[in-house]
Amino acid sequence: MTSKYVANARGVCLRTITYWKKKSRNGESLSDRPHSGRPKALTCVAKIVITKSVGKRFHSTQKLAAKLTGAGHKCSQSTVNHFMKNDLGLKAYKLAKIRKLMKNQKKARLQFALARKNWTFDDWKNVCFSDESTFQLFPPTNHQTDRVWASNSSQVPR
Repeated sequence: MTSKYVANARGVCLRTITYWKKKSRNGESLSDRPHSGRPKALTCVAKIVITKSVGKRFHSTQKLAAKLTGAGHKCSQSTVNHFMKNDLGLKAYKLAKIRKLMKNQKKARLQFALARKNWTFDDWKNVCFSDESTFQLFPPTNHQTDRVWASNSSQVPR
């Protein structure tokens, strides 16, 4: 086979095939040599910690970087940002604002509570609450850092 045919078949440059042929003729290994440059800043443990924080609220890249640095895995906010964007393919989404209760909803809740004000413990045993909601007493002060990292907007919690 010609070098040009191999280059087209493999989808690489003709110079690359020529380089490989020259190395094989000289008896050199075709495996990659160790690369020079700066080593990766994130350790395997740091990558696992960052990956587990995906989709959770109040885990900004700044907080994650500080948490990892405190645990002995030195990294910066931009390193965490680049890992989430480039390696995990995620995007930072702003949380959707949730509306407050309307007047008629407040009134219906009050009527519900007043109607059951004198119920005993045995009365409440027969009730099954299916709507579970979480409440946070002290939300973060800076809503700009309140982002959720997800691959698309449908994965952002509401």
